[in-house]
Amino acid sequence: MDWKDIGSVIGKAAPVLGSVLSGQAGIIVSAAGALVSSKLGCESTPEAVQKVLTTSPDALIKIRQIEA
Repeated sequence: MDWKDIGSVIGKAAPVLGSVLSGQAGIIVSAAGALVSSKLGCESTPEAVQKVLTTSPDALIKIRQIEA
C-alpha cells in the first residue's frame, strides 16, 4: 500500500488533497501524508491512515477540515 491508494479514498471527500496524495512520490506527497496522519491522530504511514479511514466514522470529516 502507498499514498496513491489512500489518495483515491480521500479524494472522494477532499479532491485537492486526494490529488496531492495521488501524485508523484516525493516531499509533497510525504508532507501531505504527514498532515493527514497528524489530523487523524495516527502514524504517518499509508497503512495506519487506511485503518483509521475504515474504522473511524468521523475520519472523512477531519479530512474535509484540512482541505477547507
